[in-house]
Amino acid sequence: MTREYEIKIHEEALKSLSKIDRVRRGKLLDVIKQLAKDPYPPSSKALRGYATRRRIRFSSYRIIYEVVAGQLIIHVFDAGNRKDVYKKYDRK
Repeated sequence: MTREYEIKIHEEALKSLSKIDRVRRGKLLDVIKQLAKDPYPPSSKALRGYATRRRIRFSSYRIIYEVVAGQLIIHVFDAGNRKDVYKKYDRK
């Protein structure tokens, strides 16, 4: 039996999610919940310029997160429209 990861959504991500309409926010939260079962889905990619952060795509939205495998924790740092999210993470 595989154990599920604990998801910790950081304040910045909560703030960003609160600005998204209810329907899209619900779908993004569903994607985040699915990460607990599979933190490395095929649609996720490493975030360029960051050793441990990843991003997952949902339509034109992105979720920025990090997996702490040894502790079974996923930190969700941000979620929002790609044009806004990537501005915060200076793409190197």
